[in-house]
Amino acid sequence: MRNVVILSFWLSVLQAASMPTDQIRSSAARAVTLVHQSMVGFYRTQDCFSCHDHALPMLTFRIARERGIAVDEAAAGADSGACE
Repeated sequence: MRNVVILSFWLSVLQAASMPTDQIRSSAARAVTLVHQSMVGFYRTQDCFSCHDHALPMLTFRIARERGIAVDEAAAGADSGACE
C-alpha cells in the first residue's frame, strides 16, 4: 500500500510539471472555492472550532494569497469569526 501511495504522489507531480501555469492556477482557484464551500457547510451544522473545517481552510487561504490565487476575502473573513 505504501508503494502505491508513493507512486501516486510522484505521478501527480510529474503530471503537474507538464501542465501550463495558467491551467495550474485555474485548478488551484477552483480548489480554494471548494475548500471554502466545505467550510461554510460545516458552520451550517456546527458552531465550534474544527481543525479540519476551520484551521486547515484558513491555512489554505493564506497559502493561496501568498501565491497570488484569488480568495473571496469577504466570505473568508466572515467565516473566520464563526467561533467567536
